[in-house]
Amino acid sequence: MKIFDAFLTKQINNKSELIEVLKDSASNNIIEKDTIPIIEAILNIDSLTAKDIMIPRMDMDVIDINDTMDSIINKIAKTGHSRFPVIDEEISDILGVLHSKDLIPYLKDSEDINLRDLLRAAYFVPEIKHLDALMYEMRIRQSHMAIVVDEFTNIVGLITLEMIVEQILGEIEDEHDSVEGEREILLLGPNSYRIKGHCRLSQFNTVLRLEWTDNSIETVGGFLVKFLGRIPIIGEILDFEKVKIEIINSDSRKINLILITLK
Repeated sequence: MKIFDAFLTKQINNKSELIEVLKDSASNNIIEKDTIPIIEAILNIDSLTAKDIMIPRMDMDVIDINDTMDSIINKIAKTGHSRFPVIDEEISDILGVLHSKDLIPYLKDSEDINLRDLLRAAYFVPEIKHLDALMYEMRIRQSHMAIVVDEFTNIVGLITLEMIVEQILGEIEDEHDSVEGEREILLLGPNSYRIKGHCRLSQFNTVLRLEWTDNSIETVGGFLVKFLGRIPIIGEILDFEKVKIEIINSDSRKINLILITLK
């Protein structure tokens, strides 16, 4: 077949030419079309560094070793993260990483807890480290989070193994994501909700009693992106007639998490 001839006889000089051959293969139903974006991402991941996809320092969710237990639990509930860098007042002073599940035995009697005893060693990586090498190292070390530093060892952000994998596969739901939709929307307080970007508009409208509709859009994140004509950045505040929205987490492709307050 011509496609196989391209592999066997044609000299492929770069990634672009290889991708074109693969696309021809998909067009001829030799390989699935859905695999092409994944293959492209795999081929290009070695050109990306930790700096390219990290959460910037100013947007990192951290826990202060001096925080009260109530404050820590509220932060875990608000963000939905399972791991947090723990600092001592200054973000430049990272003591370690706290896994939220390690707090469970102490929830009934938080006075007995010594937070320092629960911390795991932080894993520091240079911002110029390429994602393919970083992913390999994180798998070997069984580390799910790394603190990113610049050439002067200043902390500039953080990156997770899930973020790297999502560069290839797209968004991944972990074990704490929706169970029959119950975690898509989390009530934080009176008229305050944490909403996942992939929450369906129908569910969103039912719970919040709003009327966000678009026949071509199914999710809350997609609706906001289409309405704005862009992907809002982390920390951005959007003020609408009936709601105030804070972007808790987003990346170059989508909105992941928002905080909504009904007016």
